[in-house]
Amino acid sequence: MYYYYKESGEIATAPSAMSIPEEIEVFAKLSDAVRFVQKLGCVGTSQHIIKEGEKGEFHRLCLEVLKRNVREIGEVFSLVLRGVRPSSYPDAEHKILFGSTDRKVAEFYGEIREYRNIKGLKVFSLMRSVNYEENGDESEMDEEIIFFPEEI
Repeated sequence: MYYYYKESGEIATAPSAMSIPEEIEVFAKLSDAVRFVQKLGCVGTSQHIIKEGEKGEFHRLCLEVLKRNVREIGEVFSLVLRGVRPSSYPDAEHKILFGSTDRKVAEFYGEIREYRNIKGLKVFSLMRSVNYEENGDESEMDEEIIFFPEEI
């Protein structure tokens, strides 16, 4: 597990928080970045369309950490499904996209768009499973695939 931070405008890594230079105030682990963007999406503030000037330094770092990890450890999914509401912005206007390989999960969020051979990062949702009513297991979380418009 690495800690990521910006040094001279570039992302740097450290093996522990204590290894980060003292003057650095903004840093994150991959899990921090995932949770941050998921929470923004879950509460409806849609980090996808926030203008550059409105994003904080931590937000920008999280997006960069996720892009780097998609590139380095992400996997290629033959089919990613994304539920899209009619009021959604075009994919190209988003900073980050979420999808799933589970059709029922994607349908919960809106009309299905299909993406083929997408490189993404598999994570698990913070919300109660879309399939909860069927299985009744509160500990089960839905799979989410984080990917970026430039991967389409």
